[in-house]
Amino acid sequence: MRVTSTRNLITYFKGVDDPVEIVFFGDHQPGLCNDFIKLLNGKGNSGLTEQELENLYKVPFFIWTNYETDAQTVDVTSLNYLSTLTLERANIDLPAYNRFLAELMEKIPAINSRGYYSKKNECFMHVDDATGDEAKWIKAYNILQYNSMFDEKDRSSLLFPYLK
Repeated sequence: MRVTSTRNLITYFKGVDDPVEIVFFGDHQPGLCNDFIKLLNGKGNSGLTEQELENLYKVPFFIWTNYETDAQTVDVTSLNYLSTLTLERANIDLPAYNRFLAELMEKIPAINSRGYYSKKNECFMHVDDATGDEAKWIKAYNILQYNSMFDEKDRSSLLFPYLK
């Protein structure tokens, strides 16, 4: 979205009487072939550290409201938490699954298919390298993801009532 379009959108909704919350985010970095990435960084994807690989997943976001909310900065997060952050900002009671995600976010601030941010080690790590409490939370998250996406017969109606 162009800046002027964003500015126009926000200007319009500033004048609306009903409470409005707008979430702006990008869902991914552009897909580039490894040869092009190698031209850019001299290493390609295979030579990148875990932190450098995770940086490829970073996308900016912000949540704007036309009502008074405290400014908040989120240093490390991931897209899977965006719905929870959005609901919390709107002061909407979290559904069961988002309550789980809120707890997970406290333990593991960012996670995706290849890695997670380890609070214990203060760095990004591959999900297969998780140990202890972090490994338990990741396993629980994987089970819930599987239940939500593939387990139609035994899908949790408590956590995913909208997937009937």
